[in-house]
Amino acid sequence: MNLWDEVVGELIARHTQPESIKRRKLFVKVSSPAWLHELESMKRMIIERLNTEVRSEVIRDIHFSLSEFSKSNRPVSEAHHREWVDIDIDEGYLEDIKRSLVSIKDPQIRESLNRIMTKDAKLRKFRED
Repeated sequence: MNLWDEVVGELIARHTQPESIKRRKLFVKVSSPAWLHELESMKRMIIERLNTEVRSEVIRDIHFSLSEFSKSNRPVSEAHHREWVDIDIDEGYLEDIKRSLVSIKDPQIRESLNRIMTKDAKLRKFRED
């Protein structure tokens, strides 16, 4: 979608991939939680720019979702995704993660951070190998 790249710019385009439009909702894959959060805050502006560019109200909403991307800005294949997801992390390191989160009172936030930190450790180990 060349229009997407023009509207959001090169930096954002490298971290996103528009997938489809259904019932005036644009579905976009995003490379990281940080980008997802940033794009959520820019959603209204992006919608306005897209609609201005095509001179019609084609998009009313955008749904951003996380997806792993390779450097070429394509989703990582399922087989490649499985490789890093299945990496074993040292139990001691996993315990360190849990201990570092013990002061977080909200169990949902604590569990979300635990998952994020575990995934980060797996990805770092995968990239080292």
